[in-house]
Amino acid sequence: MLAAEISRIRELVDEGKYQEAEAVVDACQDVANNLPPTAAARAAYDHSAGVVAYHLQKYDSSIALLDRAVAVRRNLDDEVKLAESLRDLGASHRANGDLRKAEELYRETGAILQRHFPDGDLRTADLFSNLSVLYFVQSRLAESEMACRQSLDLRRKLLGPDHNMIGQCLSNLGQIVLSQGRLVEAERFCREGLEMRERVLTPDHPDIAASLNNVAVALFEMGNYAEAEDIQRRVLEIDAKAYGAGSLEAATDLQNLAEMQARQRRFPEAVALQRRTLAIRKAKLPPIHPDLALTLGNLANVLDETGELESATQAYSDAIAIEESIAEDAPSLGLATCLSNFGDMVRRGGDRGRARAAFERALNVMPSDARQSRLHTSILNNLADIENREGSHQAAERGFQEVVDIRRATLPSDHPDLAHSLARLADVKASLGDIGSAFRLSREAVDKLRHRLASGSVEAPAVTANEARMAKETLITHLGLLASTGPGDEANHEELLQTFQMASATDTTVALSRMAERHALAVTGVGPEIARLRTLTLEERALEDSVATAASEGTTNDISTLVDRLRGRLREVREERDTIRRSFPDAISRLYGFEEIRLSELRAVIGAGEAVLIVVCGQVFSVAALIGPATATVTRIEISRAEILEWTSRVRASTDLSQGQRALPDFDMDAARQLRDVLLQPFASHLGTVQHLICVLDEPFASVPLAIYPDVLSAPEDTAVSPSDNRTRWFVDRNAITMVPSPASLHAIRKRAGRSRAPLPFIGVGSPKVDGLAAAPLPRAREQLEAMRLALGGSTDLVFVDEAASKHALAGVDLTKAKVIAFATHGLMSNESAAAGGPHEPALLLSGPVPECFLAASEIAQMEMDADWAILSACNTAAGADAASEGLSGIARAFFEAGARTVLISHWAVSELSTTLLLKKLFELGEVVEGVGKSERLRRAMMHVRDRSLPAHSHPAFWGAFSLVGEGWHH
Repeated sequence: MLAAEISRIRELVDEGKYQEAEAVVDACQDVANNLPPTAAARAAYDHSAGVVAYHLQKYDSSIALLDRAVAVRRNLDDEVKLAESLRDLGASHRANGDLRKAEELYRETGAILQRHFPDGDLRTADLFSNLSVLYFVQSRLAESEMACRQSLDLRRKLLGPDHNMIGQCLSNLGQIVLSQGRLVEAERFCREGLEMRERVLTPDHPDIAASLNNVAVALFEMGNYAEAEDIQRRVLEIDAKAYGAGSLEAATDLQNLAEMQARQRRFPEAVALQRRTLAIRKAKLPPIHPDLALTLGNLANVLDETGELESATQAYSDAIAIEESIAEDAPSLGLATCLSNFGDMVRRGGDRGRARAAFERALNVMPSDARQSRLHTSILNNLADIENREGSHQAAERGFQEVVDIRRATLPSDHPDLAHSLARLADVKASLGDIGSAFRLSREAVDKLRHRLASGSVEAPAVTANEARMAKETLITHLGLLASTGPGDEANHEELLQTFQMASATDTTVALSRMAERHALAVTGVGPEIARLRTLTLEERALEDSVATAASEGTTNDISTLVDRLRGRLREVREERDTIRRSFPDAISRLYGFEEIRLSELRAVIGAGEAVLIVVCGQVFSVAALIGPATATVTRIEISRAEILEWTSRVRASTDLSQGQRALPDFDMDAARQLRDVLLQPFASHLGTVQHLICVLDEPFASVPLAIYPDVLSAPEDTAVSPSDNRTRWFVDRNAITMVPSPASLHAIRKRAGRSRAPLPFIGVGSPKVDGLAAAPLPRAREQLEAMRLALGGSTDLVFVDEAASKHALAGVDLTKAKVIAFATHGLMSNESAAAGGPHEPALLLSGPVPECFLAASEIAQMEMDADWAILSACNTAAGADAASEGLSGIARAFFEAGARTVLISHWAVSELSTTLLLKKLFELGEVVEGVGKSERLRRAMMHVRDRSLPAHSHPAFWGAFSLVGEGWHH
């Protein structure tokens, strides 16, 4: 009976049903325990149980069981069985981080197999495969590749053309050559391995997930981000079902997904996933383990990007200590990676000496066969950057040229890493006076990025924004060269605009363009289908999350039935979605593609008295342009991003009302003047005739509204040191101001968005009653909503206050019926929402208990609106998801996704009284001044609060917090 059960365990392991195999192991335990400890059958049971424990990542149990099997089999007359136990015991030690012990056991296994099978057999092939994995972990990449190829040759000889184990070799070989920078080979091997396994295994087999994972990683390194992330999510679903959501396999999947998000600069998502990965690995792995070091290093990377430098430094230190213990002075890819990332952090912090030391040590410990890897070229790139910043331009030129040569030889022609290298080389060529070569290289880099942006996937529309975000410094280099050539001709201005558009292709740009296109299509014959497509897309995302959650909860019949039902619905949704896309290709292309307009198209939507101000910030310099109906002027701002951030932070700190009016500091006029002088002063001679300035502002400029800049055209004595001094002239005194996320956004709004066709004037929500949360009361919220309702002629039935201001009430309201939608409530940034028990994203506060009281940005984005205007009378609604996000990327973006054409946002914690006065005046002006656009109404309302209310309200904190995003002038 036991022999039959052991055979059953092996079958279940081969099928990837590890939890079912464990159940059989447990059922046989009493029978096995009754056997003599030295019996062959007991050793066979212990070996099988140890293999199951290994697959379930219970390495301590696996080692104990296999140790027992080895001890018994050493005294039995069956050396081949002993070799099998030694091999699997080595694999358990390797997975548990004891690489030296693993190699010792593998060598003993090899000696036995060589005696019995001098020409090799399947056991020998399995040993080569295990050795290959060990060498890979030890960064012995050439030896790893050789062992993998030996295993592949033997398995092909003994197993025939199609077998799971051959697929394993191909997938592993792809991962090995990928680490050496051989990307094209890597993708081919990974895909061959996956295709073979798909022919012989069921779709949910864990080995399919392993091969899918390798394909995803290869695709990501090739620059196919959307496809890679989709595949990685499927991997996580399979592994969560096979091993459990808290397993080490799931942790590996989470880490890979986090790395994909971090490389696309989606840092909030990446931090959350890296923390989950670290928690799992700390609980299941010994303290000295390469996977633990990898997670700590990756977490440090994203903490660095989000400004948590102290935590990042500690995580790097811990990761380096682990890698040093493992490496023992031998070459180590893991240690080189940690050192490189640490060096990059201190380099960006300005400590070039420590950075150089870290990079040079990373090169010294790097395995010789990883000299064409992405890591190696990144280190060379960073060392060249240090040389460039220290004025050693010729040394920098040699370094950047080496990186370009390697990346041309190893990367696809349009890979963003190659574009970045070309831009860095162009920058140093310009420093050496070789402007012709600089332009040639820079244009080549931008052309590569444009090609990638233009081919953005409809499966993941935000891929264009992610690509542009990653390519920012490349685009800045080209903008800087263009701006340095003088006034420029029409061709120069055209090229500037195209590059500006690529640099400003944020998530909010995508959302606004998609909103405009949806409204344009709504009045055509395809309107219902486009609306249906959006519904299907939202359902698809929800189903994907539900499948992953359900699959991770176990393998009971009820859960399996639920997963099958969800997958069936998911297939139906995707089939209907694909049918719509095939039926309306032109509409879909406009809806999801990267939009790029020409200079003539932009000028066609700029009216008399209007101009568009565009600024893109780099680490070292920024570039700004002012474009009017017939003119264009450009300037290069030779101020670092760090200095601009200091000025904007000082201004924002001096408008901080979060501790109340009494604690409000004096306005920092000096910092405000500095911002004015670098951004507006270069265009002073052109701004005199501008009445309406449309702004495309990059962070950190976007965090301070231009309305509170001192006036650029006033004499020095007219910009006094105190806001309360009536001589003070502000930019808002002269200009109405509207923000848009990109030049293409303005074109989309004015050419395609149209006017709202909603029959009702107003829906208002506010003054919530929150259970279990110490939210400050909002006594004037009801007053604000009532003032707007009266001005617009709305119905009292569509104003939801107190307990009625809930998500449940909103769910019963058709928001597409209102031209104006207003929220008068608390606005929470991501960290505030999470700290209060809400989602890790920006949110508005509604009535109800925690967490139902949080209306998250993602929930707003799923709503349907046809509003001309969304009014957000709340704090910090201009904020992004976190410190690393671009401006307008939180709640404002969500309202554009939902269908609002214009959004009124706030830049800081606002005063309820001054906000009430401002909103009353804003809508009163709409009644008494015929034909005045929204931005001009806001300008006059700001001046009214400043000049005609309480004396304290002369401080910009009270009147300058709000900005309009979208359409502010046309009426």
